[in-house]
Amino acid sequence: MKKRWCLILAMVLLAASIPAAMAAENDDPYVITWLKDGLSESYNTADFEIGRHIKEKFNIEIEFVAFTGDWSEKCALWLAGGDYPEIMQINTAELTQQYINAGALLSYDDYQDIMPDFFARFAAALPSARACAPDGKLYFYISPTGALSGTYDTPLAWTVRSDLLEEQGWPNLLTASEWLEFFKTAKANHPTTEDGLETYVDLPLGEAWGYNTLGILIPEVYHVSGGNQVKATNLLDESHPILDTWADNALYHDTLAFWNAMWRNDLLDPECFTDKCDQLVAKSNTTQCLASWYARWLFGSTNNLMIERGTPQYTYVEMPFRTDATADSPRIIMQVNSMVPGFGNIVVTKNCKQPERVMELINFLSSDEGMLLHHWGVEGVDYVVDPETGKRDASPELLDLYINDHDGAFKQKGFSCFDNLGVNYAQNYNPVDMQPGNINYSDSIQALSYTERQLEAIEKTNGDPLPWHIYCGEHSRLQNTVIVTDTLAIEGWTIPAEEEELLDLEQEILDYTYMQIPKIIMAETEEEFEALFAETIQFRKDMGIDKILDFLQERVDALAAE
Repeated sequence: MKKRWCLILAMVLLAASIPAAMAAENDDPYVITWLKDGLSESYNTADFEIGRHIKEKFNIEIEFVAFTGDWSEKCALWLAGGDYPEIMQINTAELTQQYINAGALLSYDDYQDIMPDFFARFAAALPSARACAPDGKLYFYISPTGALSGTYDTPLAWTVRSDLLEEQGWPNLLTASEWLEFFKTAKANHPTTEDGLETYVDLPLGEAWGYNTLGILIPEVYHVSGGNQVKATNLLDESHPILDTWADNALYHDTLAFWNAMWRNDLLDPECFTDKCDQLVAKSNTTQCLASWYARWLFGSTNNLMIERGTPQYTYVEMPFRTDATADSPRIIMQVNSMVPGFGNIVVTKNCKQPERVMELINFLSSDEGMLLHHWGVEGVDYVVDPETGKRDASPELLDLYINDHDGAFKQKGFSCFDNLGVNYAQNYNPVDMQPGNINYSDSIQALSYTERQLEAIEKTNGDPLPWHIYCGEHSRLQNTVIVTDTLAIEGWTIPAEEEELLDLEQEILDYTYMQIPKIIMAETEEEFEALFAETIQFRKDMGIDKILDFLQERVDALAAE
């Protein structure tokens, strides 16, 4: 009897000691090394205020180490040797599947009891992610899932010289026909630069992604709804019809017709088909570029140069675009709740030393509290909340720091320093409260990102004082906005890797279409344009595009039925 009581007592003491041991383990510093592709410089999350807040809460810090080289090759070597890191990002579907099939990853499903916020945040997308695993478990997630695209984005935006807008009375331009007439007048008034260079509208079609920006091509098939544009290229309809976008939607015809009209009126740079970003910037620096398409991020250096030269009137500003047929259609903001492995798959491997602590951190970064800390900082210190509207904005103290030491402000604070480990809404809307997902996109910080000339131009063309009000302000011609959630978008439009014949066919059709676009744009007459456009549609059909359409339609129907 005494031995039995001693055994029971020992078991009680052991049971009591386990939580204490786990608590002690959680009190120990835990440093995780994360080798990260595309990182400009290495950093430790504890170097920043936000990282220190999280370290105080979890006693975890992550050492992000910059990697240069072939990332997929590195991931494959890790898998072959079994020496993969604790946490990693895999950027291809094939490698993600290989890691899952090899049993190299921990399943998030096994930690559901300590990850309620994570599973609530990604609930709609998780079935598609689980479908990738033979055992039906969740082994990866993609952190921007569930975001609403484009905080301040608008379909097919221009970057245009502001002096041209001023001399034409600051017009509030939107439609293709309005822009065509505007550029005709601009070119007539400024046929050459002061140095004698002929002026044009330019776009960097020489870049690998160049044709994608035209709003007509990638992916080859999209959902269609009355010509509504979703950001630059996406089209959708909640009933999910799969159509050949060239043949069945007028937007594609009208978009190319606009570019053909630009060409026939000698407004489009003949070198645009081979120009890359460097050539575009060089032409902008000489004011030879009247306006550019899509690549708005390239113009910061040019605008600074114009200020340095004492010619701020040549500052470039952003403006929207719609085809005439879609001018009154709503601006659709799309929320994709589907996870199909591709770029940005976040995984925790079986080499993780303390998985419970990692999962607790991921859960926190998926919670409302964690998201605000990670992307906005500390309330009352980094941001303030308007008590009447509930809208967040950067604090005066942060703005002062931002103005006096822009880089230092963000290096000191460390907004989003945990990279994609938590929910990453970046420049997208937070769908919970419809506010920007990151403090970088708060009103006050955005206003500081624009020059006086840009602010003047936007207010005079659009009637609102802030640049992004051109997309969402009360005077905006794009004010009518519809939010669409589509849980089938990515998964339904994806041809699986095992369908090699269809993938090869798709590539053949894309290659042919890329080859046709310059011919269509450079047609010398409207009649020639229409003939080339019709020829392209017919040849795509002859190549067998219906095989792809039928396959995707069946795939979407099956997913919808589930």
